[in-house]
Amino acid sequence: VFEPVEAQIAQFESKTVTAYLYRNGIATGDSVSFTLSGVPSKYYTAVYSDNSIEITCNAPYAKNKLTVTARAEAGGEEYTDTISLSLLSAY
Repeated sequence: VFEPVEAQIAQFESKTVTAYLYRNGIATGDSVSFTLSGVPSKYYTAVYSDNSIEITCNAPYAKNKLTVTARAEAGGEEYTDTISLSLLSAY
């Protein structure tokens, strides 16, 4: 599950996205990893920390949304979830 789910970042702004793995309605402490795709990396900066990623929009990109995929392994199974973020102009 991603928090927050707001799907846009304006140029020069940052957003921290956190992902949690839930079992039986309770957030676990299991580690989550992230991959980013859909937008060339020069348009954003990403800083990873535990189960969070801070994304800064360096420049707007209208062709595609930035796809953030979170992955976690627990009990021998892999879980994934994605969110798509628009990188918007500051104006």
